[in-house]
Amino acid sequence: MNNQAVYLTQNNQPTPSIFEVIAQETFNDLLSPAFKQVSMHLASCYPELFGWLGRWHEEIFLALNIAVQYTYLKNVEASYSEFLYSLKRSCVRGEEAPFSRRHLFGSLALLTVFPYLRSRLHSLATRYYLDEGDGVAPSDTRSKTLRGIVMRLSTLLGVTLESWKLCQTVLYLLGKSTTHSPLLLLLGLTLRYCSERQSEFYIWKVLFWGRIPMFLNKTLERLSNHWVEVVGFVTQLVQSVSSNRNAGAIAKGDIPAPQAFPKPSNVCGDGFICPLCLKKPKVPTVLRVSGYIYCYLCIINHLAKSETCPVTKYAASTEDLIRLNLT
Repeated sequence: MNNQAVYLTQNNQPTPSIFEVIAQETFNDLLSPAFKQVSMHLASCYPELFGWLGRWHEEIFLALNIAVQYTYLKNVEASYSEFLYSLKRSCVRGEEAPFSRRHLFGSLALLTVFPYLRSRLHSLATRYYLDEGDGVAPSDTRSKTLRGIVMRLSTLLGVTLESWKLCQTVLYLLGKSTTHSPLLLLLGLTLRYCSERQSEFYIWKVLFWGRIPMFLNKTLERLSNHWVEVVGFVTQLVQSVSSNRNAGAIAKGDIPAPQAFPKPSNVCGDGFICPLCLKKPKVPTVLRVSGYIYCYLCIINHLAKSETCPVTKYAASTEDLIRLNLT
């Protein structure tokens, strides 16, 4: 029996459970929102120093994500989140099939560039839907056609991916498929448990090979034995703090009062004017980071050029806009 055990490979190990593969996906999906919250917080507290971080946080995260994911895919054939759960990407044909360059760069594109493009498409489509609802969409035929294509493409892509993902997950649960993810299926890959040697990979050994003293290297290895719990806790903490930040800060009075805005002579009878055009707001929209009410088009155009509140200079984005129904 011992002789037979020598020839056992990882193909004989049980496949990862649905809880493990979903957990690593959930963890990976939390990284971008957590980075955004940290970036927006720094931009709000130090606008002169980190204002650029609030404006370009998506592109900065994309660059960092590409660098990190490429390092892990090249060295351990797994994404960052997959490696944290002791998983790796393997060809569906078997463990002996190599992890080719096509698998490497295909995985890199679907892990980094595809989510970025999908997020940008969704944001653009959401803006177009709001314009249609407010009756401020362009009237020329070309612009209307392009906007219609973007909105339909965003909806079709979202419905198709989510439906395919649900079907693939059910098939994986029933044992009818070797992979739970449509994106992995497109690449001909599946998830398996990584070997003991691969699980001992440390990213600083790749980045700083030969430059780290022995005692520091041992310390980093001991800390890394618990890095899954630490990284997961920090990410969840950032998400929890960001969800309660506004309510808690207002209750405690932590948000400084903005400078008083001089009331113009042409104030409307109801007391509301747009600080940008100094007219009664058309499609009144409040910027929640400061509480000022603007015309929808005025504030949208301003945020497209400078992601700050025009009055208080607080960092802001289109996600901070709330349309009002004032009667």
